[in-house]
Amino acid sequence: SNIGGLYGQGTVGAAEGTAAGRYIGARLGFAAGPFDIAAAYSTERVNTGGFNVTTVSGAPFAPVANATAYKTANIGGSFNFGFVKLMGYYQQEEVLTYEDKIASVSLVVPLGQGEIKVGYDQSKLSGPITNTSKKAAIGYVYNLSKRTAVYSTAAVLDNGSRSRMSLASVGTSTVGSANSGGAVAAPTLGGRSKGVEFGVRHFF
Repeated sequence: SNIGGLYGQGTVGAAEGTAAGRYIGARLGFAAGPFDIAAAYSTERVNTGGFNVTTVSGAPFAPVANATAYKTANIGGSFNFGFVKLMGYYQQEEVLTYEDKIASVSLVVPLGQGEIKVGYDQSKLSGPITNTSKKAAIGYVYNLSKRTAVYSTAAVLDNGSRSRMSLASVGTSTVGSANSGGAVAAPTLGGRSKGVEFGVRHFF
């Protein structure tokens, strides 16, 4: 607020003597009145031999044990019109020969002591494997006081033909249809996951 609306952060993490682990990242933004925008970039050395690709069927994925760069770049912004706040976000991630492009757009509509939240997200993976997944959500938050609120959210996630993500945590089937620690079973490849939540939030 003291440098013309500009703000930012920089982060460096040492590898501590290992091949993987080193992290370098930075973020720069500008805020003025109802407008706010920021962009960030980071690179991290990762051991791709530890990547988990069990959620992809028949993946032609050949992990390597040596450290390689995991690169992330994103930009996000918002504008508050008073009667509605519009927010947008775009991120691109790269590792080995894979690239994931993630886009998000959302609205927050104030309504008395509450607010309605609507969002849409899409992830598009390219490389040896291609896959597109989409998620839509709508929620409502009602403020009981300055520190306490009740909320509810409903969401639908559509998997691409090569993914089986779930909105809730999933467990491993043990006896019959029982799960050993997950809320629901994972959907089939290309399947749909639906969810509804209710909760209370309190700031101490």
